[in-house]
Amino acid sequence: MSNSELVVPRPGSNPNQSAATVRPAFKRLIEAALTYAKAKASSDDKDEAEDAVAKLCGAIPLLTRDEDGEELPEPVWIGELGEYGIELPEQETAAAAATPTITPALKPSAEPSEAGFFGRNLEQPEEIIEGVIREKQLGAFAGPFGIGKSPMEADVVMHVLNGIAWCGRRVKQRPVIHFDMETPGPTYKANLRNSAARLGVQLPEMPGELDAYLESDDASEPNTRKLLEAITEPKPEARFKLIEAALTEKPNALVIIDPLELLFGIDTGKKQHVLWLYKALRHRILAKFPHAAILNTFNLRKFGKGDMRPSLLTNPREWLEEVCGTLDILNRSDVRLGMDTHDDDVKVINGIRRGEEMQPLLIRPVSCIDVVTKRDALAGFELCPLDGKHLAAVLTAKQLEYWNNLPTSFRFEDFADKGVPRGSLSRLLARAQSLGLVRYESGWWRKKLCKGWNL
Repeated sequence: MSNSELVVPRPGSNPNQSAATVRPAFKRLIEAALTYAKAKASSDDKDEAEDAVAKLCGAIPLLTRDEDGEELPEPVWIGELGEYGIELPEQETAAAAATPTITPALKPSAEPSEAGFFGRNLEQPEEIIEGVIREKQLGAFAGPFGIGKSPMEADVVMHVLNGIAWCGRRVKQRPVIHFDMETPGPTYKANLRNSAARLGVQLPEMPGELDAYLESDDASEPNTRKLLEAITEPKPEARFKLIEAALTEKPNALVIIDPLELLFGIDTGKKQHVLWLYKALRHRILAKFPHAAILNTFNLRKFGKGDMRPSLLTNPREWLEEVCGTLDILNRSDVRLGMDTHDDDVKVINGIRRGEEMQPLLIRPVSCIDVVTKRDALAGFELCPLDGKHLAAVLTAKQLEYWNNLPTSFRFEDFADKGVPRGSLSRLLARAQSLGLVRYESGWWRKKLCKGWNL
């Protein structure tokens, strides 16, 4: 069997083939690959043996079309079949059968020691926004239409560019790469201009600090021209290259894509499309640029009259199920955030972080006079001071009881397991600090009073 024969069979290249109809063809292909790998693994030609094993263990494309016959952005590989509901034990059997025949030259010269494994990669990636997103993470940010996601992103952009704490959360200064597929150019510029005026900082250097790609800006803008050229290509490769080129210049940037489906033209309701894109973002982009992070935005599905959506403040997990498309979007994200109305002008931001707690934020809009229009304009958001009504909404009944029993100033160890269970006190203080209810200094926790800090 020649080397070329392994890659000629392409089950799935026929437009009429589906996941179900390719199983017999795949079985024949993997059996042929196994026979070839066994024969070549004992070969004296190391390159030939490595090539055989690579083809066996994952380099044979299987599907090029989804269950509706539509072409996938990229072929599906053997190693990804399980995520598409195709159970093929032959894949594992073949890999296991080939392993004993691999020559020693193909194996690592020495197995890493147990101590070495547990002594490496012990630190979490650095947080970009405290309690929200870290380097090397994929994030999803969702909200209903018109809630203020784009102004919120502009506010985050200015805080990250300048390393200014955002709504009480510490921020690590870094550049930003922003793909905005909806906001008109003049509005985008006004959002940043007003946020900069409110914060008392200079507008960012373009594109040195902020690399913005606006689809709805004038086509003469260099980055808009690049974006339009990339999205008019039928295949997504040009869009990935655009992101990679920007990150090559700013490898630790926070990348914001608003919204994701418009940049890549995927159907968020189709599992294959979502899984393919998230794998590409994680394995192709973040694996290459581990100090970057990607935050993607989505809209909530529309509700009918009388429909009630869950509370983002008290039930973020159920609220996030209302994101347009499927839960596959959220399940592949390390950070899942939502933004919704809480009360009058008060907004709530809450969500779920993989392996870490997420504390909610209650925020309110801040305005300033736009230097161009001379009118009052939105200039960002700030933590909302909490009154008794809001406090009862953000704390559980038990937490509120503990809170009311705590003095205005106290040390953690004075009350841990001495009136308040240690774990409960820790969670209460984490939430209270997130909401701006307490501050910590010199070993003391100090509750915020209505007219300022208790000193």
